Amino acid sequence: MKKVEAVQTASQLEQIDSLLSTRDPIYGDIWRFGLNSALRISDILALTTDMVKNLDEQRPTLQLREQKTNKEKTILLNRGALAVIQRRLKLHPKDEWLFQSASPKNRRDDPKPINRKSVARVLKDVGEKVNPYVHLSCHSMRKTRGKFLYTDHGYSIERVCAILNHSSPSVTMAYIGIVQTDIDDSYTEVVL
Repeated sequence: MKKVEAVQTASQLEQIDSLLSTRDPIYGDIWRFGLNSALRISDILALTTDMVKNLDEQRPTLQLREQKTNKEKTILLNRGALAVIQRRLKLHPKDEWLFQSASPKNRRDDPKPINRKSVARVLKDVGEKVNPYVHLSCHSMRKTRGKFLYTDHGYSIERVCAILNHSSPSVTMAYIGIVQTDIDDSYTEVVL
């Protein structure tokens, strides 16, 4: 069974983004928003357009209650997340959900957000095209953000832990894929 992992390279990130956007722009938007916000898929799909329409331009923050933990969370949205929001609002000004389903049966019913299973299926398919040995899932967005903040941007593991709202740095290390071999490799570095 393949383990859900973070995307490992910038090249893979670009390939995934391109494939998702080509397949259906909503999946590319979900992917980009997830990478930029580090929110869980359940919280991403629960976003209504009312929650994001009137963000403060100077300090665009999103306030929500995490579905998994039931904790209040406030996040400052970066340019990437804001670009997705602006695009979605411009293209779909009447939608109630930021990532609203456009399925034919939904047109007769009350509007609903896109289904988590649909997102998972598309991510899995795209992930297999990019790297058949890594299982891409809805959780890969959070894992990838955490990994890149730690490895590419130099954030401390404690800071990444706080961003992802984990209970301890050891949970975060396992979550983003810092394993014993990574620790062992650090001993080859000469300090003096």
